[in-house]
Amino acid sequence: MERGQQTVIQLADPFGRGWNLLGPGNRRVSYVLSTHPSVLATIKVGFVVTGHITAVIAAPDLFGG
Repeated sequence: MERGQQTVIQLADPFGRGWNLLGPGNRRVSYVLSTHPSVLATIKVGFVVTGHITAVIAAPDLFGG
């Protein structure tokens, strides 16, 4: 998310000339996930577990089990 924010802000001034083409040139990146690594770790583990549970539920339908 932070890299995406940086990308959008940099697209507003692609040549570093002080432009603000897309409007977000005066905004700052919100480093919420970098300052709370435990929240990021919890989110990642939650997505991995959810993906595995979904795969186990979907496997019999996909492979005729």
